[in-house]
Amino acid sequence: MDQKGPGKVDRIFTSRYSNPALQTGEYACVGITRYPPKFDLPYELVANLYCLAPTGEMLRAVKRPGGGEQFVQLYRDRLDALGVDRVIQLIRAFNDGRDVVLLCFEDLRDGVSRCHRRMLAGWIHERLGLMIDELPDPSPIGGGRRRGTPQASLFDSPEDRLARTPAPQAGDAGLTPAPRTTTSTKKGRAKS
Repeated sequence: MDQKGPGKVDRIFTSRYSNPALQTGEYACVGITRYPPKFDLPYELVANLYCLAPTGEMLRAVKRPGGGEQFVQLYRDRLDALGVDRVIQLIRAFNDGRDVVLLCFEDLRDGVSRCHRRMLAGWIHERLGLMIDELPDPSPIGGGRRRGTPQASLFDSPEDRLARTPAPQAGDAGLTPAPRTTTSTKKGRAKS
């Protein structure tokens, strides 16, 4: 992969939708989630590859005891059924000459959280030797959450999620308003 241009992928990265580095316009941003974000993105999402997202069955499995291992197996089976050539073809189809970034919601910078986007990167590496790095994220770890509240993970059990939720403090509604952006395309909503 030595040339850039439509259909050619120079580099592939993974990241989270909230990474501010995506705002530069240097990347073709492609979601790999069941649903695109409900929050406005300050960049263009060129596609969402639903076939690379976890299924409802996978998400239900991960909530059961020992479900993390079952999730991994189900996700790898899904990728194997597609095949590495098809997966790379899908990624290349949305390349427009920029490096491609495959996106989901998880913030992995705490070193503990896991996510399907990194499983996908590892799966491609195993089959092709292609290194897919996590795009550096310049935002502060824990940004948008109350100080001391760790990022929830797809692999958390309900008990883990409950344990991560701090008790409300006096005068604290526990809400952090999302910044307004200019990319809303929902019918009937004006762009701001």
